[in-house]
Amino acid sequence: MFYGTDFRAIDLPLPRFPWQHWALFHEESPKNNWILSHEDCIRLFNYTATFSPKSDYAVTSQYIKDPNEWAERPAVFTIDKNRYQHEEGLAPLVYVQRDCNPPSDRDRYIKELMKYIDVDSYGPCLNNKKMPENIDGFHKFDSLDFHTFLSKYKFIIAFENAICDGYMTEKLFRPLKVGSVPVYLGSPSVMDWLPNESSAVLASDFSGPKELAHFLNDLNHEDDVYNTHLVHKKPGGIYNKALLAGIKRRGWSVLGDWDKDNFGHRMYAGYECYVCDRLYEWNDTLNEHLNDPQTTAPPSSKNADNSHLGCPEPKPLIPIEGQFPQSFPYWQGLREAKALYEMILNKETDSRKFIGKYLKMSTDKYHVPKDEL
Repeated sequence: MFYGTDFRAIDLPLPRFPWQHWALFHEESPKNNWILSHEDCIRLFNYTATFSPKSDYAVTSQYIKDPNEWAERPAVFTIDKNRYQHEEGLAPLVYVQRDCNPPSDRDRYIKELMKYIDVDSYGPCLNNKKMPENIDGFHKFDSLDFHTFLSKYKFIIAFENAICDGYMTEKLFRPLKVGSVPVYLGSPSVMDWLPNESSAVLASDFSGPKELAHFLNDLNHEDDVYNTHLVHKKPGGIYNKALLAGIKRRGWSVLGDWDKDNFGHRMYAGYECYVCDRLYEWNDTLNEHLNDPQTTAPPSSKNADNSHLGCPEPKPLIPIEGQFPQSFPYWQGLREAKALYEMILNKETDSRKFIGKYLKMSTDKYHVPKDEL
């Protein structure tokens, strides 16, 4: 069993024997290890637990403890949010990030958005405002003080650091909890995990930052319409059937304080049990074949494919000249995946040869300039 962010070709237990089963657990950002987004790597695993809704043991909803939690904290009255804008000088939107220039290209998009609507940016990315002294926002994202601070804003920019189906983080779900409207960019299937069809503004619905800004500016001045985006705070406001079915279907629950337990031990333990059950089933089939090889076919091990994670190449949100720098790690991951697969096919016994031999072979084969490695 491998943890995705720490998966490295130079650390693998080789040779890979036909009867061995490999399992992957990867709930973190795809940018942490791009090798996993390519077919030649992901198909080495027999079982997967990833953020993709199509993995064997999907952990797509890892940041949703209980949808009803979103309704527990009342939203700040819209009239008070208007007052905070006029009296305290708050912008309609707030942006709090410390991971700058990620593959999603969110910083360039937000920089362009700032030309058309006011945005308070408190992190090191596009910083234009200082965080209040009483808030240690970058270390206590789930603290009461931080939530109270965010709740004064009408909109919270919730752009993921990478765009991949099923990859959704607290950036999306925290605004729902504090009573602000998330302006979201990320997973294409995000609507399956929202309280209702009006609880978020999707940047992908607009042609670009200018059109999005005009929409948000109008919404900022139409209180009645704005309030329709906070229906999930009222009884019966969480009615998305896909969300409710997904939460009911998952075989684990998220427990504990976020500061102490990032995604809940039950989720990981549940996946271990899932893999164990599959291995027992595989072993039973193997025993049947050994007892009667003429009438029973030997069991075949299933393999994952790109639908189990397979994130697309990072693309710029706003046109640029030349190559998009954030896509380089993705293509490096492709070269590593091809080299890894070739190493496994050759029944290599020493994983330390990966860099010196197989990665070089892959680089030469695909004519990759050395300065891109």
